[in-house]
Amino acid sequence: MSIINIPVFIVSLLFGLLYVYMTDPKLKQIVVYPTPDNENRFQFRDKTDNCFQLKQNMIKCSNDAEVIPIQI
Repeated sequence: MSIINIPVFIVSLLFGLLYVYMTDPKLKQIVVYPTPDNENRFQFRDKTDNCFQLKQNMIKCSNDAEVIPIQI
């Protein structure tokens, strides 16, 4: 006498995995803009695996400068 019914176990496992996959919450992308307070905390990596950090320089704004919204 078998304690576990194998076909029922496999069907239940597949339904459980499908349920977890379907009810997975959507990931939300969070954009963090560097400030003078946190500029030394971030390292960035580009597609060629080059790592770099930001360094602040004061420059004149051009006419096509992007407006960054306030973060709360």
